[in-house]
Amino acid sequence: MKKWLVLFLVVLVVAGGSILLRAENEKKHVVAQITSAQYAKADPETIHVMLIGFEGCAPCRLAENTVFLPLAEYYADDPQVQVVKVDTVQDAKETAEEERIVTRFQVSKLPAILVVYHQGIMWRQDGFSLSKKDALKDSIIKAVSNLK
Repeated sequence: MKKWLVLFLVVLVVAGGSILLRAENEKKHVVAQITSAQYAKADPETIHVMLIGFEGCAPCRLAENTVFLPLAEYYADDPQVQVVKVDTVQDAKETAEEERIVTRFQVSKLPAILVVYHQGIMWRQDGFSLSKKDALKDSIIKAVSNLK
């Protein structure tokens, strides 16, 4: 009888833990990917916090994981702000050069981090330093707040 009770409790704890873990994973936010074509059709009233990079770029991935994922969570309930990333390699396959975001915003260094409003750059940083990630997040939040 004791063995069955212990087994039942173990199964209950494991099942409960997996349900909590699944619920926690569902809460995690992702940074939406946007193409140049999608951006061209976007509402100009939307403030875009944009990470321009590519999958194989280590600083781009660091910026996404340490700055953009928290920003996506921070702005998740704000319909006026979209936190997005542009994969320059994928975008180059799908978009003519003159229509690409990297051309439009004259991006020459990756990652490029932009706050864009009404199709214009309101704030910009080229490159990423992990040691300055908190200051970067604060600067982006301040730039977005100034636009509201």
